Amino acid sequence: MFIRHILCAPCWGGAVWSESGVNKVELFPDNAIEVGKIIGAYGVKGWLRIMPHACINLSGSALLNTTSWWFFKDGAYSAAQVISGKKHGTTIIVKLAGYADREPALTLRGATVYIRRSDFPMLEHNEYYWVDLIGLVVITRSNNALGRVVNLLDNGAHTILCVEYDKVSRNGKITKAEQLIPFVDAYVKRVDLSACYIVVDWSVNY
Repeated sequence: MFIRHILCAPCWGGAVWSESGVNKVELFPDNAIEVGKIIGAYGVKGWLRIMPHACINLSGSALLNTTSWWFFKDGAYSAAQVISGKKHGTTIIVKLAGYADREPALTLRGATVYIRRSDFPMLEHNEYYWVDLIGLVVITRSNNALGRVVNLLDNGAHTILCVEYDKVSRNGKITKAEQLIPFVDAYVKRVDLSACYIVVDWSVNY
């Protein structure tokens, strides 16, 4: 079982749409997913360097799978068409329409980058994007609920599900607690995105 490391970030409420200095693509889409951040310019001809939020071969592929990008910086959204782009080490370099020189391009430094979820590359069988797993209910094979996926981690060897649940103390007070479940075949037995749950071989007492 494999997992694609694309993270999900919430849309910023109250942000302003801006077309200043960019070519309008369309208004910020409902299915936009944050996938990277602009970290600087590349060269003097308006190219930009983007750091994907995850592995260059995974979220990087999603970024280069579409020419429509959206940006968020200083409380405002903007958009531009990607003219050209490629992987460059652990980053991506791109040329955007409307940015012919280094200085105008640098005005986007620090902006977060969004693309439509529908523009993500298709996955193979048993591959999943992080963004699609967040929010799923985790249950055991005996149908005991363990909690809900609130985040994912990568320890270098495999992905880990961060499962949040309600913990009741001796005085009856309910607090939020978290347990970590490795996302590997030994523990994860089924992922049902349509039904919004994950079945794991895991004990409620772990």
